[in-house]
Amino acid sequence: MTITGQISKPDKLLTAVVVAMAVATWLGVAFWAAGLSRAAATDALRDNTRNSLALQVQTLQGVLEKYRYLPTLLAHRGDVKALFPQRGETVDQKAAQAFMVDTAGLSGAVDIGLLKTDGTILGSLDTVLTAQDASTLQSLTVTPVQGSLGRTLLRYRGRPYYAFSYGVRENNVGAVQGVVAVVVDLEGLVEAWQLALDPIFLTAPDGTLMVGNDLADASFEGRLDAPIEVSRYLPQTGWTLHVRRSDKTAQAAWWRTFGAISLASLLLAVIASTFWWRRRTQQALKRQDKAQALRLERRVRDRTRDLADANHALRAAQDDLVETAKLAALGRMSASLAHEYNQPLAAIRAYADNALKLLERDQPADATEALERIGTVTNRMSGLSKALRSFARSPGQTIRAVRLTEVVEEVRLLIDPISQKTNVTVSWPGVSSDVTVAGGTVRLSQILVNLLSNAVSAAEERVTFTIECLDETVSLTVSDDGSGVSEEDAPYVFEPFFTTRPVGEGLGLGLSIAYNIAHDFGGTLRLLDNDPGATFQLVLKRHEANAVSNSDDGVLLDA
Repeated sequence: MTITGQISKPDKLLTAVVVAMAVATWLGVAFWAAGLSRAAATDALRDNTRNSLALQVQTLQGVLEKYRYLPTLLAHRGDVKALFPQRGETVDQKAAQAFMVDTAGLSGAVDIGLLKTDGTILGSLDTVLTAQDASTLQSLTVTPVQGSLGRTLLRYRGRPYYAFSYGVRENNVGAVQGVVAVVVDLEGLVEAWQLALDPIFLTAPDGTLMVGNDLADASFEGRLDAPIEVSRYLPQTGWTLHVRRSDKTAQAAWWRTFGAISLASLLLAVIASTFWWRRRTQQALKRQDKAQALRLERRVRDRTRDLADANHALRAAQDDLVETAKLAALGRMSASLAHEYNQPLAAIRAYADNALKLLERDQPADATEALERIGTVTNRMSGLSKALRSFARSPGQTIRAVRLTEVVEEVRLLIDPISQKTNVTVSWPGVSSDVTVAGGTVRLSQILVNLLSNAVSAAEERVTFTIECLDETVSLTVSDDGSGVSEEDAPYVFEPFFTTRPVGEGLGLGLSIAYNIAHDFGGTLRLLDNDPGATFQLVLKRHEANAVSNSDDGVLLDA
Protein backbone atom coordinates (compact mmCIF):
# COMPACT_ATOMS: atom_id res chain seq x y z
CA MET A 1 0.00 0.00 0.00
CA THR A 2 1.41 3.37 -1.06
CA ILE A 3 0.81 6.34 1.19
CA THR A 4 1.22 9.87 -0.08
CA GLY A 5 0.70 13.11 1.79
CA GLN A 6 -0.54 16.09 -0.13
CA ILE A 7 -0.68 19.64 1.25
CA SER A 8 -3.74 21.69 0.41
CA LYS A 9 -3.72 25.41 -0.29
CA PRO A 10 -5.15 26.32 3.13
CA ASP A 11 -2.42 24.17 4.75
CA LYS A 12 0.24 25.95 2.67
CA LEU A 13 -1.06 29.32 3.77
CA LEU A 14 -1.16 28.21 7.39
CA THR A 15 2.36 26.83 7.08
CA ALA A 16 3.63 30.11 5.65
CA VAL A 17 2.01 32.06 8.48
CA VAL A 18 3.47 29.72 11.10
CA VAL A 19 6.93 29.96 9.55
CA ALA A 20 6.74 33.77 9.41
CA MET A 21 5.64 33.94 13.05
CA ALA A 22 8.42 31.55 14.05
CA VAL A 23 11.04 33.65 12.24
CA ALA A 24 9.72 36.86 13.80
CA THR A 25 9.69 35.26 17.24
CA TRP A 26 13.21 33.97 16.73
CA LEU A 27 14.49 37.39 15.70
CA GLY A 28 12.75 39.09 18.62
CA VAL A 29 14.05 36.61 21.18
CA ALA A 30 17.55 36.63 19.69
CA PHE A 31 17.83 40.43 19.71
CA TRP A 32 16.29 40.67 23.18
CA ALA A 33 18.60 38.05 24.69
CA ALA A 34 21.63 39.48 22.91
CA GLY A 35 20.74 42.94 24.21
CA LEU A 36 20.47 41.62 27.76
CA SER A 37 23.83 39.88 27.41
CA ARG A 38 25.44 43.05 26.11
CA ALA A 39 23.88 45.15 28.87
CA ALA A 40 25.12 42.73 31.53
CA ALA A 41 28.62 42.71 30.00
CA THR A 42 28.59 46.52 29.80
CA ASP A 43 27.53 46.79 33.46
CA ALA A 44 30.32 44.41 34.44
CA LEU A 45 32.85 46.44 32.44
CA ARG A 46 31.60 49.66 34.03
CA ASP A 47 31.87 48.15 37.53
CA ASN A 48 35.42 46.97 36.78
CA THR A 49 36.26 50.44 35.48
CA ARG A 50 34.89 52.03 38.67
CA ASN A 51 37.03 49.66 40.75
CA SER A 52 40.09 50.57 38.68
CA LEU A 53 39.29 54.28 39.13
CA ALA A 54 38.95 53.87 42.91
CA LEU A 55 42.33 52.13 43.03
CA GLN A 56 44.01 54.85 40.98
CA VAL A 57 42.44 57.59 43.14
CA GLN A 58 43.79 55.93 46.26
CA THR A 59 47.22 55.60 44.63
CA LEU A 60 47.30 59.25 43.56
CA GLN A 61 46.06 60.53 46.92
CA GLY A 62 48.56 58.31 48.70
CA VAL A 63 51.44 59.79 46.70
CA LEU A 64 50.31 63.36 47.35
CA GLU A 65 49.26 62.91 50.99
CA LYS A 66 52.72 61.57 51.79
CA TYR A 67 54.19 65.02 51.17
CA ARG A 68 51.21 67.26 51.94
CA TYR A 69 52.20 68.22 55.48
CA LEU A 70 55.98 68.17 54.96
CA PRO A 71 56.33 71.91 53.98
CA THR A 72 54.19 72.96 56.96
CA LEU A 73 56.33 70.96 59.37
CA LEU A 74 59.55 72.28 57.86
CA ALA A 75 58.32 75.90 57.97
CA HIS A 76 57.84 75.67 61.76
CA ARG A 77 61.37 74.38 62.45
CA GLY A 78 63.75 76.86 63.98
CA ASP A 79 66.74 75.77 61.90
CA VAL A 80 64.69 76.28 58.72
CA LYS A 81 63.64 79.79 59.78
CA ALA A 82 67.28 80.62 60.43
CA LEU A 83 68.13 79.85 56.78
CA PHE A 84 66.15 82.86 55.55
CA PRO A 85 68.31 86.05 55.64
CA GLN A 86 67.34 89.03 57.73
CA ARG A 87 68.12 92.67 56.85
CA GLY A 88 70.32 91.99 53.86
CA GLU A 89 72.12 88.94 55.25
CA THR A 90 73.15 86.26 52.75
CA VAL A 91 71.86 82.68 52.82
CA ASP A 92 74.09 80.14 54.52
CA GLN A 93 74.35 77.92 51.46
CA LYS A 94 76.22 75.16 53.26
CA ALA A 95 73.57 74.87 55.97
CA ALA A 96 70.77 75.17 53.39
CA GLN A 97 72.32 72.44 51.25
CA ALA A 98 72.72 70.12 54.23
CA PHE A 99 69.11 70.74 55.25
CA MET A 100 67.78 70.03 51.77
CA VAL A 101 69.89 66.89 51.29
CA ASP A 102 68.76 65.46 54.66
CA THR A 103 65.09 66.31 54.03
CA ALA A 104 65.08 64.85 50.53
CA GLY A 105 66.87 61.72 51.71
CA LEU A 106 64.37 61.10 54.51
CA SER A 107 61.21 62.00 52.57
CA GLY A 108 62.00 60.86 49.04
CA ALA A 109 61.26 64.30 47.53
CA VAL A 110 63.06 65.01 44.26
CA ASP A 111 63.68 68.68 45.03
CA ILE A 112 63.58 70.98 48.07
CA GLY A 113 63.54 74.75 47.55
CA LEU A 114 63.86 77.93 49.64
CA LEU A 115 62.16 80.90 47.94
CA LYS A 116 61.57 84.54 48.63
CA THR A 117 58.02 85.83 48.68
CA ASP A 118 58.44 87.18 45.14
CA GLY A 119 59.44 83.74 43.80
CA THR A 120 63.21 84.26 43.79
CA ILE A 121 65.05 81.01 44.62
CA LEU A 122 67.40 81.27 47.57
CA GLY A 123 68.48 77.67 47.29
CA SER A 124 67.36 74.36 45.78
CA LEU A 125 68.52 70.77 45.85
CA ASP A 126 67.87 69.86 42.21
CA THR A 127 67.22 71.68 38.95
CA VAL A 128 63.45 71.09 38.84
CA LEU A 129 62.69 74.39 40.56
CA THR A 130 65.51 76.40 39.00
CA ALA A 131 64.32 75.38 35.52
CA GLN A 132 60.85 76.90 36.04
CA ASP A 133 59.92 80.30 34.68
CA ALA A 134 59.27 83.31 36.92
CA SER A 135 55.48 83.06 36.74
CA THR A 136 55.52 79.42 37.84
CA LEU A 137 57.88 80.18 40.74
CA GLN A 138 55.72 83.11 41.78
CA SER A 139 52.64 80.84 41.80
CA LEU A 140 54.43 78.76 44.47
CA THR A 141 54.43 81.77 46.82
CA VAL A 142 51.00 83.34 46.28
CA THR A 143 48.99 80.97 48.44
CA PRO A 144 51.64 80.60 51.22
CA VAL A 145 51.84 84.39 51.58
CA GLN A 146 48.07 84.31 52.22
CA GLY A 147 48.62 81.74 54.98
CA SER A 148 47.58 78.54 53.16
CA LEU A 149 49.31 75.51 51.66
CA GLY A 150 50.35 76.09 48.04
CA ARG A 151 49.92 73.44 45.32
CA THR A 152 51.43 73.76 41.84
CA LEU A 153 51.86 71.34 38.91
CA LEU A 154 55.35 71.55 37.39
CA ARG A 155 56.92 70.11 34.26
CA TYR A 156 60.62 69.56 33.67
CA ARG A 157 62.07 67.84 30.62
CA GLY A 158 58.64 66.45 29.77
CA ARG A 159 58.16 64.82 33.19
CA PRO A 160 55.28 65.80 35.51
CA TYR A 161 56.05 67.05 39.03
CA TYR A 162 53.87 68.42 41.83
CA ALA A 163 55.03 71.00 44.38
CA PHE A 164 53.71 71.78 47.88
CA SER A 165 54.77 75.11 49.45
CA TYR A 166 54.21 76.85 52.76
CA GLY A 167 55.24 80.24 54.22
CA VAL A 168 57.89 80.70 56.92
CA ARG A 169 57.11 83.29 59.62
CA GLU A 170 59.28 84.46 62.47
CA ASN A 171 57.87 82.99 65.71
CA ASN A 172 54.99 81.68 63.53
CA VAL A 173 53.42 85.16 63.45
CA GLY A 174 53.89 88.31 61.44
CA ALA A 175 54.78 88.68 57.79
CA VAL A 176 55.97 85.74 55.68
CA GLN A 177 59.79 85.72 55.43
CA GLY A 178 59.99 83.13 52.71
CA VAL A 179 58.56 79.92 51.35
CA VAL A 180 59.62 76.27 51.68
CA ALA A 181 58.74 74.15 48.62
CA VAL A 182 58.77 70.34 48.35
CA VAL A 183 58.65 68.81 44.84
CA VAL A 184 57.18 65.33 44.21
CA ASP A 185 57.90 63.30 41.06
CA LEU A 186 54.68 62.02 39.44
CA GLU A 187 56.53 59.99 36.80
CA GLY A 188 56.41 56.87 38.98
CA LEU A 189 52.62 57.13 39.05
CA VAL A 190 52.50 57.55 35.28
CA GLU A 191 54.84 54.57 34.81
CA ALA A 192 52.46 52.46 36.89
CA TRP A 193 49.61 53.59 34.62
CA GLN A 194 51.57 52.39 31.59
CA LEU A 195 51.05 48.80 32.77
CA ALA A 196 47.25 49.24 32.64
CA LEU A 197 45.32 48.08 29.58
CA ASP A 198 42.95 51.06 29.81
CA PRO A 199 43.47 54.79 29.19
CA ILE A 200 44.13 56.56 32.53
CA PHE A 201 44.72 60.31 32.67
CA LEU A 202 44.34 63.49 34.71
CA THR A 203 42.69 66.64 33.40
CA ALA A 204 43.01 70.21 34.66
CA PRO A 205 39.96 72.26 35.75
CA ASP A 206 39.73 73.65 32.20
CA GLY A 207 39.51 70.13 30.74
CA THR A 208 43.01 69.99 29.27
CA LEU A 209 45.09 66.82 29.53
CA MET A 210 47.73 66.98 32.29
CA VAL A 211 49.30 63.54 32.60
CA GLY A 212 48.32 60.06 31.49
CA ASN A 213 49.59 56.81 29.98
CA ASP A 214 50.18 56.21 26.29
CA LEU A 215 46.67 54.86 25.76
CA ALA A 216 45.27 58.01 27.37
CA ASP A 217 46.93 60.20 24.75
CA ALA A 218 45.33 58.19 21.93
CA SER A 219 41.95 58.16 23.66
CA PHE A 220 42.02 61.85 24.50
CA GLU A 221 42.74 62.66 20.84
CA GLY A 222 39.93 60.38 19.62
CA ARG A 223 42.22 57.76 18.05
CA LEU A 224 41.17 54.97 20.44
CA ASP A 225 37.65 53.56 20.82
CA ALA A 226 36.88 53.64 24.56
CA PRO A 227 33.19 54.53 25.05
CA ILE A 228 33.01 53.45 28.71
CA GLU A 229 34.39 56.20 30.94
CA VAL A 230 34.27 56.90 34.67
CA SER A 231 35.84 59.90 36.36
CA ARG A 232 36.20 61.45 39.79
CA TYR A 233 36.82 65.05 40.74
CA LEU A 234 39.62 65.57 43.27
CA PRO A 235 38.62 68.68 45.25
CA GLN A 236 41.99 69.17 46.97
CA THR A 237 43.82 69.60 43.66
CA GLY A 238 41.01 70.62 41.33
CA TRP A 239 41.94 67.77 38.97
CA THR A 240 39.71 65.10 37.49
CA LEU A 241 40.95 61.50 37.18
CA HIS A 242 39.55 59.55 34.21
CA VAL A 243 39.57 55.82 33.35
CA ARG A 244 38.25 54.67 29.99
CA ARG A 245 37.59 51.18 28.67
CA SER A 246 36.61 49.64 25.34
CA ASP A 247 33.22 47.88 25.04
CA LYS A 248 34.49 45.26 22.59
CA THR A 249 33.85 42.58 25.21
CA ALA A 250 30.20 43.63 25.45
CA GLN A 251 29.91 43.59 21.65
CA ALA A 252 31.43 40.11 21.58
CA ALA A 253 28.91 39.01 24.21
CA TRP A 254 26.11 40.29 21.96
CA TRP A 255 27.34 38.31 18.97
CA ARG A 256 27.96 35.16 21.05
CA THR A 257 24.43 35.22 22.43
CA PHE A 258 22.89 35.99 19.05
CA GLY A 259 24.90 33.20 17.41
CA ALA A 260 24.02 30.67 20.10
CA ILE A 261 20.30 31.45 19.84
CA SER A 262 20.50 31.33 16.03
CA LEU A 263 22.22 27.94 16.11
CA ALA A 264 19.69 26.59 18.60
CA SER A 265 16.81 27.96 16.54
CA LEU A 266 18.19 26.36 13.37
CA LEU A 267 18.51 23.02 15.12
CA LEU A 268 14.96 23.26 16.44
CA ALA A 269 13.71 24.22 12.99
CA VAL A 270 15.35 21.15 11.43
CA ILE A 271 13.86 18.89 14.11
CA ALA A 272 10.42 20.48 13.78
CA SER A 273 10.47 20.22 9.98
CA THR A 274 11.47 16.58 10.11
CA PHE A 275 8.77 15.84 12.62
CA TRP A 276 6.17 17.73 10.60
CA TRP A 277 6.92 15.92 7.35
CA ARG A 278 6.85 12.56 9.06
CA ARG A 279 3.54 13.46 10.67
CA ARG A 280 2.03 14.49 7.37
CA THR A 281 3.19 11.23 5.82
CA GLN A 282 1.72 9.17 8.63
CA GLN A 283 -1.64 10.93 8.61
CA ALA A 284 -2.86 8.97 5.60
CA LEU A 285 -2.17 5.67 7.34
CA LYS A 286 -3.79 6.91 10.53
CA ARG A 287 -6.97 7.82 8.65
CA GLN A 288 -7.16 4.29 7.23
CA ASP A 289 -6.71 2.74 10.68
CA LYS A 290 -9.04 5.18 12.41
CA ALA A 291 -12.19 3.13 11.92
CA GLN A 292 -10.64 0.00 13.43
CA ALA A 293 -9.16 1.97 16.32
CA LEU A 294 -12.35 3.83 17.34
CA ARG A 295 -13.57 1.06 19.64
CA LEU A 296 -10.14 0.64 21.24
CA GLU A 297 -9.80 4.41 21.66
CA ARG A 298 -13.20 4.58 23.33
CA ARG A 299 -12.16 1.92 25.82
CA VAL A 300 -8.83 3.69 26.40
CA ARG A 301 -10.66 7.01 26.91
CA ASP A 302 -12.95 5.47 29.48
CA ARG A 303 -10.00 3.87 31.26
CA THR A 304 -8.08 7.15 31.15
CA ARG A 305 -11.03 8.98 32.68
CA ASP A 306 -11.12 6.47 35.54
CA LEU A 307 -7.38 6.85 36.07
CA ALA A 308 -7.67 10.64 35.97
CA ASP A 309 -10.39 10.59 38.63
CA ALA A 310 -8.27 8.31 40.82
CA ASN A 311 -5.20 10.47 40.26
CA HIS A 312 -7.19 13.61 41.15
CA ALA A 313 -8.33 12.01 44.40
CA LEU A 314 -4.77 10.87 45.19
CA ARG A 315 -3.39 14.35 44.47
CA ALA A 316 -6.02 15.93 46.72
CA ALA A 317 -5.05 13.60 49.56
CA GLN A 318 -1.37 14.29 48.94
CA ASP A 319 -1.99 18.06 49.04
CA ASP A 320 -3.77 17.66 52.38
CA LEU A 321 -0.78 15.75 53.78
CA VAL A 322 1.64 18.38 52.49
CA GLU A 323 -0.35 21.17 54.09
CA THR A 324 -0.50 19.25 57.37
CA ALA A 325 3.27 18.70 57.29
CA LYS A 326 3.80 22.38 56.51
CA LEU A 327 1.75 23.44 59.52
CA ALA A 328 3.63 21.05 61.81
CA ALA A 329 7.02 22.24 60.53
CA LEU A 330 5.90 25.84 60.90
CA GLY A 331 5.03 25.23 64.52
CA ARG A 332 8.38 23.59 65.24
CA MET A 333 10.32 26.35 63.47
CA SER A 334 8.41 29.05 65.32
CA ALA A 335 9.27 27.49 68.67
CA SER A 336 12.93 27.15 67.68
CA LEU A 337 13.04 30.70 66.34
CA ALA A 338 11.62 32.04 69.59
CA HIS A 339 14.18 29.98 71.51
CA GLU A 340 17.08 31.26 69.39
CA TYR A 341 15.88 34.87 69.64
CA ASN A 342 16.01 34.83 73.44
CA GLN A 343 19.81 35.20 73.32
CA PRO A 344 20.09 38.49 71.35
CA LEU A 345 16.89 39.83 72.92
CA ALA A 346 18.42 39.38 76.36
CA ALA A 347 21.51 41.27 75.20
CA ILE A 348 19.36 44.04 73.74
CA ARG A 349 17.41 44.32 77.00
CA ALA A 350 20.61 44.49 79.02
CA TYR A 351 22.14 47.20 76.82
CA ALA A 352 18.88 49.14 76.81
CA ASP A 353 18.74 49.08 80.64
CA ASN A 354 22.38 50.16 80.79
CA ALA A 355 21.69 52.98 78.33
CA LEU A 356 18.81 54.28 80.48
CA LYS A 357 20.96 54.23 83.58
CA LEU A 358 23.83 55.94 81.77
CA LEU A 359 21.50 58.64 80.50
CA GLU A 360 20.20 59.17 84.03
CA ARG A 361 23.80 59.58 85.15
CA ASP A 362 24.42 62.09 82.35
CA GLN A 363 26.88 59.83 80.52
CA PRO A 364 25.70 60.18 76.93
CA ALA A 365 28.89 58.84 75.38
CA ASP A 366 28.63 55.53 77.24
CA ALA A 367 24.92 55.40 76.50
CA THR A 368 25.64 55.87 72.81
CA GLU A 369 28.07 52.98 72.88
CA ALA A 370 25.40 50.78 74.50
CA LEU A 371 22.88 51.77 71.83
CA GLU A 372 25.41 51.05 69.08
CA ARG A 373 25.88 47.58 70.51
CA ILE A 374 22.11 47.14 70.41
CA GLY A 375 22.32 47.91 66.69
CA THR A 376 25.08 45.32 66.27
CA VAL A 377 23.09 42.63 68.10
CA THR A 378 19.97 43.50 66.10
CA ASN A 379 21.86 42.92 62.85
CA ARG A 380 22.92 39.53 64.12
CA MET A 381 19.26 38.61 64.80
CA SER A 382 18.65 38.46 61.04
CA GLY A 383 21.40 35.84 60.78
CA LEU A 384 19.82 33.83 63.59
CA SER A 385 16.44 33.76 61.82
CA LYS A 386 18.04 32.19 58.73
CA ALA A 387 19.98 29.50 60.63
CA LEU A 388 17.00 27.07 60.71
CA ARG A 389 17.36 26.49 56.97
CA SER A 390 21.15 26.34 56.67
CA PHE A 391 21.44 22.57 57.36
CA ALA A 392 19.77 21.85 53.98
CA ARG A 393 21.73 24.29 51.84
CA SER A 394 24.02 23.30 48.98
CA PRO A 395 27.72 22.98 49.95
CA GLY A 396 30.65 24.59 48.18
CA GLN A 397 30.10 28.24 49.19
CA THR A 398 32.84 30.87 49.14
CA ILE A 399 35.27 30.66 52.05
CA ARG A 400 37.05 33.81 53.31
CA ALA A 401 39.48 34.75 56.02
CA VAL A 402 37.87 35.65 59.38
CA ARG A 403 39.66 37.32 62.29
CA LEU A 404 38.91 35.04 65.23
CA THR A 405 39.08 37.68 67.96
CA GLU A 406 36.25 39.67 66.37
CA VAL A 407 33.98 36.62 66.19
CA VAL A 408 34.68 35.73 69.83
CA GLU A 409 33.84 39.27 70.92
CA GLU A 410 30.53 39.22 69.04
CA VAL A 411 29.61 35.81 70.42
CA ARG A 412 30.41 36.98 73.93
CA LEU A 413 27.88 39.79 73.53
CA LEU A 414 25.19 37.13 72.98
CA ILE A 415 26.29 34.58 75.56
CA ASP A 416 27.15 36.77 78.59
CA PRO A 417 23.53 37.80 79.32
CA ILE A 418 22.44 34.15 79.18
CA SER A 419 25.23 32.94 81.47
CA GLN A 420 24.58 35.74 83.95
CA LYS A 421 20.88 34.90 84.05
CA THR A 422 21.57 31.19 84.73
CA ASN A 423 24.48 31.93 87.17
CA VAL A 424 26.90 29.97 85.00
CA THR A 425 30.49 31.20 84.75
CA VAL A 426 31.98 31.16 81.23
CA SER A 427 35.75 31.33 80.98
CA TRP A 428 36.60 33.19 77.77
CA PRO A 429 39.95 32.60 76.04
CA GLY A 430 42.44 35.20 75.01
CA VAL A 431 43.36 35.12 71.35
CA SER A 432 45.76 37.20 69.28
CA SER A 433 44.17 39.69 66.91
CA ASP A 434 46.17 38.32 63.96
CA VAL A 435 44.78 34.77 64.21
CA THR A 436 42.52 34.14 61.22
CA VAL A 437 40.64 31.04 60.09
CA ALA A 438 38.94 29.98 56.86
CA GLY A 439 35.17 30.49 57.04
CA GLY A 440 32.54 33.22 57.27
CA THR A 441 31.84 35.67 60.10
CA VAL A 442 28.09 35.08 60.49
CA ARG A 443 28.29 31.29 60.09
CA LEU A 444 31.24 30.90 62.47
CA SER A 445 29.35 33.00 65.02
CA GLN A 446 26.36 30.66 64.54
CA ILE A 447 28.50 27.61 65.38
CA LEU A 448 29.96 29.16 68.54
CA VAL A 449 26.59 30.53 69.71
CA ASN A 450 25.02 27.07 69.33
CA LEU A 451 27.86 25.33 71.17
CA LEU A 452 28.10 27.89 73.99
CA SER A 453 24.35 28.33 74.48
CA ASN A 454 23.93 24.53 74.69
CA ALA A 455 26.82 24.36 77.16
CA VAL A 456 25.39 27.14 79.34
CA SER A 457 21.96 25.44 79.34
CA ALA A 458 23.49 22.10 80.37
CA ALA A 459 26.14 23.37 82.84
CA GLU A 460 25.83 23.35 86.61
CA GLU A 461 28.33 26.09 87.44
CA ARG A 462 31.00 26.54 84.75
CA VAL A 463 31.61 26.47 80.99
CA THR A 464 35.18 26.44 79.67
CA PHE A 465 35.95 27.87 76.24
CA THR A 466 39.55 27.34 75.03
CA ILE A 467 41.37 28.12 71.76
CA GLU A 468 44.57 26.37 70.67
CA CYS A 469 46.48 27.72 67.67
CA LEU A 470 48.60 25.19 65.76
CA ASP A 471 50.68 25.61 62.60
CA GLU A 472 47.88 24.91 60.12
CA THR A 473 44.72 24.63 62.25
CA VAL A 474 42.96 26.31 65.14
CA SER A 475 41.11 24.18 67.71
CA LEU A 476 38.15 25.67 69.61
CA THR A 477 36.86 23.58 72.54
CA VAL A 478 33.70 24.14 74.59
CA SER A 479 33.24 22.09 77.80
CA ASP A 480 30.58 22.15 80.51
CA ASP A 481 30.21 20.48 83.90
CA GLY A 482 26.66 19.27 83.30
CA SER A 483 25.25 15.76 83.01
CA GLY A 484 26.86 15.21 79.60
CA VAL A 485 25.63 13.16 76.61
CA SER A 486 24.70 9.54 77.12
CA GLU A 487 26.28 6.76 75.07
CA GLU A 488 22.91 6.05 73.44
CA ASP A 489 22.45 9.68 72.32
CA ALA A 490 26.06 10.40 71.29
CA PRO A 491 25.81 8.94 67.72
CA TYR A 492 22.76 11.12 66.95
CA VAL A 493 23.68 14.55 68.38
CA PHE A 494 24.55 15.97 64.94
CA GLU A 495 21.44 14.66 63.14
CA PRO A 496 18.62 17.11 62.24
CA PHE A 497 15.66 17.32 64.66
CA PHE A 498 17.42 15.27 67.34
CA THR A 499 17.05 16.91 70.76
CA THR A 500 16.90 15.89 74.38
CA ARG A 501 15.02 19.04 75.41
CA PRO A 502 11.30 19.05 76.21
CA VAL A 503 8.82 19.63 73.39
CA GLY A 504 8.59 23.32 72.46
CA GLU A 505 12.11 24.21 73.61
CA GLY A 506 13.96 23.56 70.37
CA LEU A 507 13.87 21.78 67.01
CA GLY A 508 17.19 19.99 67.39
CA LEU A 509 18.73 21.77 64.43
CA GLY A 510 21.51 23.73 66.18
CA LEU A 511 24.23 21.07 66.24
CA SER A 512 23.21 19.77 62.81
CA ILE A 513 23.58 23.26 61.34
CA ALA A 514 26.92 23.78 63.13
CA TYR A 515 28.19 20.40 61.88
CA ASN A 516 27.28 21.19 58.25
CA ILE A 517 28.80 24.70 58.42
CA ALA A 518 32.05 23.33 59.92
CA HIS A 519 32.39 20.86 57.05
CA ASP A 520 31.67 23.64 54.53
CA PHE A 521 34.63 25.49 56.06
CA GLY A 522 36.83 22.44 55.52
CA GLY A 523 36.93 21.80 59.28
CA THR A 524 35.46 19.29 61.72
CA LEU A 525 33.06 19.36 64.68
CA ARG A 526 32.99 16.39 67.01
CA LEU A 527 31.90 15.30 70.47
CA LEU A 528 34.83 14.30 72.71
CA ASP A 529 34.71 11.86 75.57
CA ASN A 530 34.34 13.79 78.81
CA ASP A 531 33.13 12.88 82.28
CA PRO A 532 31.44 14.72 83.76
CA GLY A 533 29.84 17.08 81.26
CA ALA A 534 30.13 17.33 77.47
CA THR A 535 33.00 18.63 75.33
CA PHE A 536 32.68 19.72 71.70
CA GLN A 537 35.77 20.43 69.59
CA LEU A 538 35.69 22.61 66.47
CA VAL A 539 38.84 22.43 64.28
CA LEU A 540 39.25 25.01 61.49
CA LYS A 541 41.98 25.69 58.96
CA ARG A 542 44.16 28.74 59.48
CA HIS A 543 44.10 31.46 56.82
CA GLU A 544 46.49 34.18 55.69
CA ALA A 545 45.98 37.27 57.87
CA ASN A 546 46.25 39.69 54.92
CA ALA A 547 43.09 38.19 53.37
CA VAL A 548 40.80 39.05 56.27
CA SER A 549 37.23 40.04 55.37
CA ASN A 550 35.04 41.84 57.88
CA SER A 551 31.87 40.81 56.06
CA ASP A 552 30.29 37.43 55.51
CA ASP A 553 29.01 36.01 52.25
CA GLY A 554 25.43 36.44 53.28
CA VAL A 555 24.04 34.07 50.66
CA LEU A 556 25.39 31.13 52.63
CA LEU A 557 22.71 31.38 55.28
CA ASP A 558 20.02 32.02 52.65
CA ALA A 559 20.69 28.76 50.94
